[in-house]
Order: sequence, then structure tokens, then C-alpha cells
Amino acid sequence: MLEPRIFKYRESFPFYYMLGISCLYTGDFGGALSYLRRAHQLRDEHIGTLLGLAAVALKKRNGEEALKYWLRVTELDAFNKRAKRGLELLKGGMDGAHISQLIDSGKIEKLYPSVKKNIPFKAAVLVLGGCALLLGIYWLVRQIPLQTHSERTNVDQVTITESQAPLIDYNGNYPYTFSERQVSDIFHRAKQLFLAYRDNAAVVECNRLINSNAVFGVKEKAKVLKSYAQKPTFTSFKDPYSFEQVIHDPLLYDGCYVKWKGKVTNLKIGKERIVFDFLVGYQEEKELKGVVPAELDFAAKLEDGYALELLARVLEKDKKISLQVVSLHRLLPGAGE
Repeated sequence: MLEPRIFKYRESFPFYYMLGISCLYTGDFGGALSYLRRAHQLRDEHIGTLLGLAAVALKKRNGEEALKYWLRVTELDAFNKRAKRGLELLKGGMDGAHISQLIDSGKIEKLYPSVKKNIPFKAAVLVLGGCALLLGIYWLVRQIPLQTHSERTNVDQVTITESQAPLIDYNGNYPYTFSERQVSDIFHRAKQLFLAYRDNAAVVECNRLINSNAVFGVKEKAKVLKSYAQKPTFTSFKDPYSFEQVIHDPLLYDGCYVKWKGKVTNLKIGKERIVFDFLVGYQEEKELKGVVPAELDFAAKLEDGYALELLARVLEKDKKISLQVVSLHRLLPGAGE
């Protein structure tokens, strides 16, 4: 919610601090580093920002940098418990093995800036009372028999039958050739996948029909089904497809979503969109699988050389692919990403 607004709030300390801490608590240490550094530029003596930067530095296994931030915190607040805890932990040494042990133990999370708020007693009573009321209403509603409906009735309404006029075109050349029975099976398989909320896999089945010897009417219905595919998130994403799969048969994966890692190059930031070439598989500079043009229409802090994980929609044209990015996070070197 916050990241697309970084251009609007580029001079706002509360915005960058909130965004940086959000990234820290969700495990996006690359984003946390970028946004907390900006917050530090805007307000260099803010204790929460310094604690956040110290935690990111420790995650990067840079004990000396973490030590620098914690010492600065103790200068500003001699009784700060988190800074003292961090300094105590580093007494065991700043070698990579010791820091790795701290990270693996989960103790690093106790060093994060606090985001807890004290709730007044009266407010707590009101909240608990409200919860009890909602639970009561929920219990009553559960006692009323309701007619169940499919959440995707629009999918159910798109149908074909084998009794219709031929389902396949006997003339012309097509990338995929099927029998009438196969066309019917693929169509119904696509519907079942949509009803199971496996949209990515369903789109693949729709593409089989759209690029096959199925008749025009079946292809149009397959396109209707394909239009019901919903945009996933990093947490809801299902049925991933590798770069090798997609590049081997681009027609089959048009409109599918992929989650790939790589690096940014040839970055161009415009007023309404950002474009770059994505070096797939090159996030650790070991194996370059391919170069794919990528585009996003939301604001994001990017630089050439950034290692990213992208959630993007595959677009196919003339058997070549490009990526329409819907979400991303930066992979921080040494952060275990």
C-alpha cells in the first residue's frame, strides 16, 4: 500500500520510517535498508530509525555497522534496552559464525524498533465488548440456513457441449492440434482449475485452446474464461512456472504470472512507468538464464544492479515475452534471501 506512493511522499520522514519498519517486520530487508536510509537522511537522530538500520546491518552480518548504530542510540538514550541488548549480543564476537547463530536463533527480532501501542483500559473493554457482540451475531447468523452459491458463478455459466456442431477446425495449421474429445476435456479442466482458484494453471489450459484447432466459438469461450484470472500476491501465488518452461513455449504462458529472481539493467524511469531489462537467474551473478524486458506502472525505488524477486504477468508477442510487473521486493546480498 505504501510503496506506490514513494514519489508523492519523498520528503516525508514518517512515511519512509513507516515503510522501512514495515519491510523489516515482513522480512524484506532490501526494502528496509533503502527506506530506513532515506528516513535517516531526513532525520538522522531518530532512535527507531537507528535501531532499524542496526538490525538490517546485523542481518547483513555486518557487526561493525550494527555496533556503530547501537552506540549512537546509547548516546541519545543511555537507557535504551534494545541498543543495550544488541551490544550485549555482540560481546560474543563479531565474526560471521557468531552473527549467523544470532540470526538463526531468532534473537535478532528482539532488536527491532517497537511498534506496540499501549491501549487504555477503557478502550480495551470497549473492544472486548464489541468482539463479544460480533461473536453473538455470528452465532445467530450460523443458525439461519442459507442457500450456498458458487463464488465463481460466472465460470459455471461458460459452457460447451460435445453435441454442438464440430468443436475442431479441420482446415489450417495450428500450434496445437486436438481431437474433439481433447478439446472438451481441456475446456472442462480449465473450468475446474478456475473453480479451485488455480488461475495460473487454468490460463495455460485456455491458451492451449486459443492457439489450437478448436473452432472459433470454443476459442472465444476460452478467452472469456481466461479473462476471469485474478492478479495474485506473493502470499497467494500458486502454480509457478520456470523461465525454462515459459521460454520453451511462450504461447502457452501468455497471461500467466511468474515469480522470478534476477537483476535490473538498462533502467529507465519515466513519469508514468518504469522499464528495464531483467536478467533472469543472475541475482547472485552466477547464471544468466535470459534477458526479458520488464515494465511497471507504479513507483518503486530501483537502481541498475539491484537484485529483485518479481511477481509479474507474462505477455507474449511474436513468440517473444515481456513482463508486466505487479509486485517486487529487493534481494539483499548476504541476507539469506
